[in-house]
Amino acid sequence: MQAIQVGNMVATEQVAQTQKLRQLMATQINAQNAYMAHQVSQEAQAQANTEYFYEIEVETPEDYGQSGFNADNIFSHMQ
Repeated sequence: MQAIQVGNMVATEQVAQTQKLRQLMATQINAQNAYMAHQVSQEAQAQANTEYFYEIEVETPEDYGQSGFNADNIFSHMQ
């Protein structure tokens, strides 16, 4: 009878340990998913910044006519 009780106690402890392990694994997976989501978000932001940078319209000498760059042309164009 005592051996059966010890066996049941061991089995109960094994079940409890298995449940704790499952919870730990779920926590690990959630942490990894959060990390990966953060990485993807950072990469998307970096890509958006790059695309925005290259979409900015840069003024060229043609924007100021044949006279080229000088202070009068630059400041009058900005107003």
